[in-house]
Amino acid sequence: MSAVSATDMSIEARRCHQLFAILIDNGGAVPRDRALKGLQSLTGGTHDTTTRTLEILQITGVVEIEGDIVRLAKDDRSIKENLALVLANELVARFLDDADHDQIAAAFQSNAAGADFWVDSMRLPGHSRRWPITLLNHGVFERESVASRLWRLAPRFQSLFLGILKAANFKTRKGLTPDELSARLRRQEELGKEAEEWVLAFEKRRLAGHALIENVRRLSEEDVGAGYDIISFSTAQVLGHDYFIEVKSYATDLEFYWSDNEVMVSKELGERYKLYLVDRTRLNEDGYIPMIISGPYSHFFEGDGRGWNVEPSSYRITAIRLNREI
Repeated sequence: MSAVSATDMSIEARRCHQLFAILIDNGGAVPRDRALKGLQSLTGGTHDTTTRTLEILQITGVVEIEGDIVRLAKDDRSIKENLALVLANELVARFLDDADHDQIAAAFQSNAAGADFWVDSMRLPGHSRRWPITLLNHGVFERESVASRLWRLAPRFQSLFLGILKAANFKTRKGLTPDELSARLRRQEELGKEAEEWVLAFEKRRLAGHALIENVRRLSEEDVGAGYDIISFSTAQVLGHDYFIEVKSYATDLEFYWSDNEVMVSKELGERYKLYLVDRTRLNEDGYIPMIISGPYSHFFEGDGRGWNVEPSSYRITAIRLNREI
């Protein structure tokens, strides 16, 4: 790995060398104000630019600041010959610790041969902390002109950044394997069945003494496409099914999914369709009565829907005509 020559350095990198030299010339330690003023006189820089130079040497571990004294962190003067490389390596390490790796990956691209790697500088994270321009100033990235948005990654840093890109690409976005999904769906089915059984028992208690009580039953065991789970009666006097119950259960947030088929059946049945919202944490509570919404289609889609947020979670897309050149 070769050192960066003085002619390749940016103004900021040269300032780092000059501040390092000031410290060496003063026995490795100097008051902070004296160091900054000395650097300003050598470079013509402002207070802000020289302070930034001191920050860079500090965050890369080259210097330490104790009170008002700036001193070399290590008594190793041979570092001067490879200071640019030391700074670049340390800056990259700290940038990768500080920044979101997914955002870094999204900013990169390669040329057709895959030999050069380029970054969209505007998409790099860390602009508020000046990371992109700092890495550019210290040779990690190279640009053709001040106006260039695409910056080339210096070859000596390619393997390090490629490791980050590979890790980001192999990262599981949702953290859910097919087996875990299957287990979750089985658990949801079990919870749904439990809630339906509870509602079935609730209905039989409500209609105690009904002549056709055995006709109150779970239709979901017979017809999964019915659009509701339980068929029942509105009162003990009614002998024909006129009470169609869809059961939704929850444990924390009152939230549920309503399928297209369920919605359409609810619209067709109107007030005879009942939505039972069952709190699973209260199933063993004496006297618990679930929330019951009569005519939920009208409630959610034709009324004001006050107190509810209704939003689509999927879309059905059907081709009107086949177009093979979309």
